[in-house]
Amino acid sequence: MKRIKLALLLLLLSSMALLSACGSDYRIIASENVITRMTEMHDCTVVDARSPEAYAEGHVPDAINIPADTVGDGEIEALPAKDLPIIVYGESESAGNQAAKKLADLGYEKVFTFGGISAWRGDVVKEEDPEHVHLFNEKATTAQFFVKDATRDEAAIFRYSCACGEGARYKTFTHGRKTSELLSVGKKADLLDGKKILFAGNSFNYYGKTVNYIDGGITEQAARMNDTGYFYELCKQNGAEVNVTNWSFGSHTLSDIFSSSCTADKECTAGHDHLADLTDRNYDYVSLMDMNRAAGMTEDEYIAQIKSFMKLFTDVNPDCKFIFSIPSGAYWYNHQDKLGAYDYVTFAEKLAELDNVTVIDWGRLVYDLVKRDTLLPDSTVRCTESSLITPDGNQPNLLSGYIHAVMTYCAITGETAVGQPTMLENGTETGFALRFQMDSYIEKIYKGKSTNFVGILSSEEEMKNVQQLINRYMDMESYRHYK
Repeated sequence: MKRIKLALLLLLLSSMALLSACGSDYRIIASENVITRMTEMHDCTVVDARSPEAYAEGHVPDAINIPADTVGDGEIEALPAKDLPIIVYGESESAGNQAAKKLADLGYEKVFTFGGISAWRGDVVKEEDPEHVHLFNEKATTAQFFVKDATRDEAAIFRYSCACGEGARYKTFTHGRKTSELLSVGKKADLLDGKKILFAGNSFNYYGKTVNYIDGGITEQAARMNDTGYFYELCKQNGAEVNVTNWSFGSHTLSDIFSSSCTADKECTAGHDHLADLTDRNYDYVSLMDMNRAAGMTEDEYIAQIKSFMKLFTDVNPDCKFIFSIPSGAYWYNHQDKLGAYDYVTFAEKLAELDNVTVIDWGRLVYDLVKRDTLLPDSTVRCTESSLITPDGNQPNLLSGYIHAVMTYCAITGETAVGQPTMLENGTETGFALRFQMDSYIEKIYKGKSTNFVGILSSEEEMKNVQQLINRYMDMESYRHYK
């Protein structure tokens, strides 16, 4: 599904004038209040209400096409929840106003319009089908393609737009894991039973409770062992007793937490010697999560640095295996699209070529659901930012944390994600729901703000849909296709 970039939207609308509310139905956006209003629209959807032909000739970037004459009395599948903002425009000012009123009459609570396409001062996007494809500016496929192919071994699941401006077409992935060959749930839990795993990284590990939060001032290793977050609970319910160490500190890079002189400005004291605290380095598995390489560091230098961190553990246990985890913050942070901002994603393929390293890109799955570039298969649920990201726009929530934990578990065991333990057990909320005190989490983190992630986590059918997507994103190894 098409996406909207807030910065471009602000650029467009800053030249317009806020008129008065049009009754109680919708509002016309104008300049004096646009910055304040639009910065609050974190889950905004732009709708082009013109004909498909007009849309194909040129439309606002990331707008979706819902012709006004197709809007009736029923639900519109392509639109988000009715309490999320929508900006609609038409062929003319009056057409835009009429389309806005139609949506408002259907019960959409935050409908805005800037009138007609002629009011747009930015670039327009044309729909084209080129004869060749350059592999940059990668975009996810339309949700319909992805959903249809969610359980197949091979599928045309990504669309690449051509940097030379010649449009886009679909690419088929035939590498990676095959869904049909995945092991059944619990089949290889013994790979984790009695084992030790260390999660090294930042707050993206603990905000979604893949591991539990520990105050950054607590730096002793013993106090960070025996973690009982999502990953531990998942292993336990599959019959594996695993010892989990939470070596995650907010706003820290890997070069901070594997350093004798930390440079991070949060949680621990400046100059802290984390290496001195890491006295036991005998681990079977280590999960590594970073945000970016240091300024001026080349790709080869960064790879060498990662290898030096791995050596801390392989010197003690040569059979130690590593999972390099790409977080949601590499794609979506501070309510904004960050695709490409964290450049280590572009050479994750090199990391995957290192001995005993598996790369998992759970951040991409979260991002695509947030941007509605993919859908949950066989579902009417519409995921938005609030479905997977905390209200501050930065951190993964419990649904994202579950995705992270399951991807890590499946990367180690080779098992399918479909059927892995969820919030439900025999139709009753047990396990995760009780362990992570869902009600208190919602009250503390969301503070009354709207979110549908609890309903997804609590639904057996929806969690099966999430698990199908986890399989597909692990199968396709999308990080190999950044250029």
